Amino acid sequence: TIVDSDPIDRALSSDQVTLIESIVPYRKSLAVFTKSGRQFELNAPEAFTPNTVSVTESTAYNTTATVKPKRMHESLFFTGPSGLRTSLFEYRALEDSVNPRADDVSSHVNELMDDDIKNVVTHPNFQMVFVLPLDTNLIYVYQQFRENVNREQAAWTKWTFDSNYDIDDIAVIEDELFMLVHDPGENRRILEKINLADTVGNLDLSGGQSLPTA
Repeated sequence: TIVDSDPIDRALSSDQVTLIESIVPYRKSLAVFTKSGRQFELNAPEAFTPNTVSVTESTAYNTTATVKPKRMHESLFFTGPSGLRTSLFEYRALEDSVNPRADDVSSHVNELMDDDIKNVVTHPNFQMVFVLPLDTNLIYVYQQFRENVNREQAAWTKWTFDSNYDIDDIAVIEDELFMLVHDPGENRRILEKINLADTVGNLDLSGGQSLPTA
């Protein structure tokens, strides 16, 4: 006899070998991203139980294996290879369609981002997406404005920092973007932050603390 407290055991059926890469909460379901470039959704009418959960294949997009998709309101943002470059996709459910769709929001700047991407973080309040390349002093920034379901405006910028910066990682906490920066010249790591609420981002250098070099 199966009861609601039993483990949920479901298989992902596809024409590819579907090894799970990441699982992200999305709307009232779980979005499953696999190494084969197939995406699935785990749905249930109300609570997730062994008797109610179902698996549906939603989309098929090649993704960056090491970068976990990030949620922003009703969208998931993930990166994927585009030749020798990288594209940023917005995975979103459509009003007039049963299945979600992922739009390439970087298609008009397809030469902007290199192929090596380390991390993606979002700031839902400001509708900003930050894309961090591997071993560089750059951060790519995508910002959009949505009115209900319509994307009314969108813009890309590239933040370039001092040439001796290697940005190890980034994170958004409240209204601030934190950067763990490696200064190879001084052989130290510094934690810095940018106040995203400012019209122009200002680095808070006064509070930077040197961290032990790994």
